[in-house]
Amino acid sequence: MELTNEEIALLDGKFGSGIQRCMSLLVRWGEMFDAERMIKVSHIHLSTSIPYQLLEEMSEDVDKVRAPSSLHAAFDPDWFVGRLGTVLKGELARGSIIGDDSDFIKRIRLLNKLGFLPSFTCAPYTAGIVPRTDDVLCWTGSSGQIICNSFFGTRSGRESAATSFASAITGRTPYMGLLKKENRYASILVELKSDLHIDKFTEADYGALGYYIGEIASYNNIAIKGIPKNITLEKGRMFVSPLPVSGACTICHIIGVTPEARTLEEAFGNKKPEDVVHVGQKELREGYDKLTNADKDQIDMVVIGCPHLTIGEVAELASFLEGKTIHQEVFYGKDAFAHPLRSRE
Repeated sequence: MELTNEEIALLDGKFGSGIQRCMSLLVRWGEMFDAERMIKVSHIHLSTSIPYQLLEEMSEDVDKVRAPSSLHAAFDPDWFVGRLGTVLKGELARGSIIGDDSDFIKRIRLLNKLGFLPSFTCAPYTAGIVPRTDDVLCWTGSSGQIICNSFFGTRSGRESAATSFASAITGRTPYMGLLKKENRYASILVELKSDLHIDKFTEADYGALGYYIGEIASYNNIAIKGIPKNITLEKGRMFVSPLPVSGACTICHIIGVTPEARTLEEAFGNKKPEDVVHVGQKELREGYDKLTNADKDQIDMVVIGCPHLTIGEVAELASFLEGKTIHQEVFYGKDAFAHPLRSRE
């Protein structure tokens, strides 16, 4: 890999051992995928689930991050259990895992000290962090990755928490994958049938459709023909967010909607699709069936998000609840929006 003089200094440890460890990780990662060089990062969005000891080692001798950085959704597990009393199969539900997470607050305080913005959301673009076309992002969270690649025209690959943190510390990431224009073109075309009546689609319909298509797409880039040009961001993200869940797709071109798919030819780089798939009402029903395993009509628990809601969606949900109360047999979280750093005060 060809490195600049500054990057060589980072790798040689001239800026401290933490930066050296991070740069070494990124170089080895890039060499695995034949990256020829590094590229500067525009923004980092980091999962908070990295072990505290690893954070300490990777940030040793580091005062501040080298790129604008924010934090993914997080909550204090002790506060969550104490306030909500959640029990799952006889065990206390603690954060994203079942078990102890005693280092949670230590991790958050260290990340704040390094300059990470405590945004605590999986949808930073709804909280004022809106990336620009061609910005290079190292975001953890598959929903944010595919939304930014698809709707904002940014450049983002599939990231781990460790590589994203290393990029925050060094300000660099390997130039590979979807960061390169030639790797962003679609290879599979999905054409929507008229029997879908997509102009009447709800957000749930878009979610089920995306889940079905994601399994078809697998790890391939796809293009969709038949989505209305006036689709809202809320419906659009409900559509693309399931693609990397049932599959591993990280960019979705919507013909006539997304910035790299003004035409079919642009989406495919003037090449013919490798495969064309037609999706209609039958396939939509299959998508719903794959997402549903309930064997009764009773509702026990309601979970809202992920991705986190826009302010418009919050207002809409509030209007549904106006003048009503939640059924006594349905679990919900009171005061569920406490700040993690203040939850133990």
